[in-house]
Amino acid sequence: MPLVRAALVVLALLTLESRPSTAAVSGAPEDTTMHARLDTLRLRDPDTGDSLVVAVWLPPQYRADRPLPAVYAFPTGVYFDRLRLPATLDSAMRAGLPPAVVVALPDPELEAYLLGSAASRTFLRQVAEVVVPAVEARYAVRRERAGRRFLGFSAGANLLLELAMREPALVARVAAQSPGWMLRDSTNAIGERMTPAALAAARTLPRGGAPRFWFVWGDGAEPWESASRENGRAVMAALRERGAPVTYAGTVPGGHGLPLGVRSMEAALRFLLAE
Repeated sequence: MPLVRAALVVLALLTLESRPSTAAVSGAPEDTTMHARLDTLRLRDPDTGDSLVVAVWLPPQYRADRPLPAVYAFPTGVYFDRLRLPATLDSAMRAGLPPAVVVALPDPELEAYLLGSAASRTFLRQVAEVVVPAVEARYAVRRERAGRRFLGFSAGANLLLELAMREPALVARVAAQSPGWMLRDSTNAIGERMTPAALAAARTLPRGGAPRFWFVWGDGAEPWESASRENGRAVMAALRERGAPVTYAGTVPGGHGLPLGVRSMEAALRFLLAE
């Protein structure tokens, strides 16, 4: 479904709830978020009938006549509930980082994290054809590719990277915190091997028109963490072969987990909100 048509369909299905951000963002200092707002969008996918819940954080600098970039964050539980991204971004903006609207993407079923699965394809389509058009129809955010930035952690980063590779005209920048490209192995457990889908998608990028990519990993010594970094280097090489701008931020102390998200958050936000 074309983006414009999707926007019209979704707008007709859109309902909106608002509540103060200090009540919804755990640990947010009252003196820095008192003028912010956290909305909940309840959307319906016209193709599948799925209900999609999307949180949208509007910073104190938000004005209807001054469109801001939108940072689409995923998974929601990591960024909103545990890493407290809105409060972190609010503090960074007060220190000079450009303002942005933050959108928490809907949580999909577990199968959607398996790249190449039907559930994964459905989720990526919903982001591109339902969520992004709805946000741009309702809020003062930039409605061109340059205004769309994506922030992902772990398996969530895998999906957003796949989105950027498959829909390069939609995405300007992606910051990937510790992506791993995991698949189910022959025992139906989560395997350590890299999915061919990531490399195949990277190799389809148009030369000269690719999004910008940013990567970081932890320096954990577990075999699966080493495999994740090795897989990541292969993906970065494939992206660079297509001429995509790739920034490798190296590794941060500690293994794969929330401390990695905290330590690398400021650098990820600086990359995403650079012009």
